[in-house]
Amino acid sequence: MTSKEIESSGKEESTEEKEVAKEPDTKDKPLISWKSMDFEQSQRSQTWYIAVVGVAIALGALLYWQKSWTGIGLVGAFLFLLLFSSRQKPKEVECVIYDSGIVIDEKVHSFDDFKSFWLTFGDLPKVRLQQKGTFTGQVVMPLQNVDFEDIRKIIAEKLPEENHGEDLSDTINRFLGL
Repeated sequence: MTSKEIESSGKEESTEEKEVAKEPDTKDKPLISWKSMDFEQSQRSQTWYIAVVGVAIALGALLYWQKSWTGIGLVGAFLFLLLFSSRQKPKEVECVIYDSGIVIDEKVHSFDDFKSFWLTFGDLPKVRLQQKGTFTGQVVMPLQNVDFEDIRKIIAEKLPEENHGEDLSDTINRFLGL
């Protein structure tokens, strides 16, 4: 066998070993589609901003007294992130469900990529799809301007529903008014 034949046979084996997930055929007719805002924006008063800055200054003073320079840096970074994220505006997201998967804002996901789903209800109802794998995250579909029971029925035909509840990050965001 020549070196070229060995290289080409190795390439063939490596491509055969890789399983390519089937992506939804977006040429098919969508089962359902809708547009939604990606999060519900909270109205923040001037008092909210004063309280956040006041708490950060008080915490910073305590950390300065204890000579915890890293702590002061972390409080400053947290304050910056909190004020920055509070000014972000929600964007409109287009969600489409096909027979073989979903598309969220032009990001294509096959149902084969997920192991379960559940709905969360808060300021904005959402479908959360748990991706397969150990250290994988979730794909979130906001459910504004659509009947969530219809969505539940369609996805339940493809994936098992497991109630995981609301994420800690959502609880914290709601508490902070983000």
